[in-house]
Amino acid sequence: MITYQPPNLKEIDEYLIATYDNNYFDFFLDIGARIGGGSGQDFYPHHANIFGKINEKTKIFCYEPDFPWYQYLFEATKDLENVECFKDAFGKLNKE
Repeated sequence: MITYQPPNLKEIDEYLIATYDNNYFDFFLDIGARIGGGSGQDFYPHHANIFGKINEKTKIFCYEPDFPWYQYLFEATKDLENVECFKDAFGKLNKE
């Protein structure tokens, strides 16, 4: 079982949160939504777990195809009603 430890929000800053007011967006797509493996340095405020917590009125759709990272993302956001996680990727089929 993965244990999620939230970061200290006072110690991190990021362009998205510093530039826009909370709930500025109606929805937000996070493609490649991995949130790190718990080392502490892998957490940033644009990650769905942080962004979702401080933007309760913004619907956040997270896409992460790699299973270990998806599972960690899911565990970190499962209590946030405004965050949905998908184990999917985006791309174009390369036919030659």
